[in-house]
Amino acid sequence: MNVRDLGRLAYADALAVQCRCRDEVLSGGPEVLLLVEHPPVLTVGRSGGDDDLGLSIAGWAERGVEVVVADRGGRVTWHGPGQVVVYPIVDLRRRGRDVRAYVQALEDAGAAAVGRFGAPGRPGRDPVGVFVGPAKIASIGVSVSRWITQHGISLNVENDLGVYGLFTPCGLIGVPVTRLSDVAPVAVSLDDARGALAEELAARLAP
Repeated sequence: MNVRDLGRLAYADALAVQCRCRDEVLSGGPEVLLLVEHPPVLTVGRSGGDDDLGLSIAGWAERGVEVVVADRGGRVTWHGPGQVVVYPIVDLRRRGRDVRAYVQALEDAGAAAVGRFGAPGRPGRDPVGVFVGPAKIASIGVSVSRWITQHGISLNVENDLGVYGLFTPCGLIGVPVTRLSDVAPVAVSLDDARGALAEELAARLAP
């Protein structure tokens, strides 16, 4: 599986890369993990709505946060600096056409990556995500078209958590949000977290 680090890239530009990679995988090309860090953006999944946003789109714009409607499952999620985002573009026809097992593999990979740094990460299952204690540390939202996956997992590493008090993350009322730099007993760089998550995903997504 190829790994491509896109650096810091606007959400729309990263989506365009995902779409190109999806078409390549559908045509028999290599599967890929796209690693990216986004400028501040709120993405609204298929189950999300205005009530989840907390502020108006204009209100978010005043805070330098873009609001984008995303073709993925889930509700509203934030992406931004200090967070690792990975978009696996893989062919589920090679994996039993099992979307639930795929999502669980993302959860397991996220929990294992967090665990590498001494934090007790666990897959949520219901609700979907990765948690440390009661707090959510990674969010997952995917789409599948003709059995090719898009979107993926975001892991909080050293991002500002203040934004989460302004909207309802993933529709979970009263669930706290944390980051790896607060729960790991060792110092963790963004590069370290990015590498750990990519390795755990590649190991679990091998067909």
